[in-house]
Amino acid sequence: MQAVIKNDGDAKGSFSVGISCQNAAAQLGTSNTLSVNPGQTGTVDLSVTGQAKTSTTSASCTLTATDFNQPDNKDTKTFSCTIKPQAICQPLLQRCTDNKIQTCNNEGSSWVDQETCLNGLLPRRTAKPVCPERPKGVARTRSATTMTPRPLTSAWAS
Repeated sequence: MQAVIKNDGDAKGSFSVGISCQNAAAQLGTSNTLSVNPGQTGTVDLSVTGQAKTSTTSASCTLTATDFNQPDNKDTKTFSCTIKPQAICQPLLQRCTDNKIQTCNNEGSSWVDQETCLNGLLPRRTAKPVCPERPKGVARTRSATTMTPRPLTSAWAS
């Protein structure tokens, strides 16, 4: 963000400009120093950072400009900022991982399990992932990941 500081005094002023925040936000880096001639303005760039794990968060911050020579002479401006979770995936995109189908949540901040494929089968990687059906003629043993073939029976007589 950019802060514009105006020196309303009749002498050159040096100002310390910084931000303090509540909640999940904080100033990135240190306060900046700015010298401004009487009746002039100066600009300083400041950065605010924050962390939101799964949902968008709002934070209240206060920008303070303090005169170095007269510390009691200071101005403040309160503002709010919105912190969005860091995107790790494209919202609503699906993927296969191990034997699960996952969908990226609406914010793009986490993968959510949608379905677990049974019998140790892996999802088919198609445009829309699906769990395959258990093949006919394959019986499941006690181990969910081991399958034993079973002979097919037929009603045809030879």
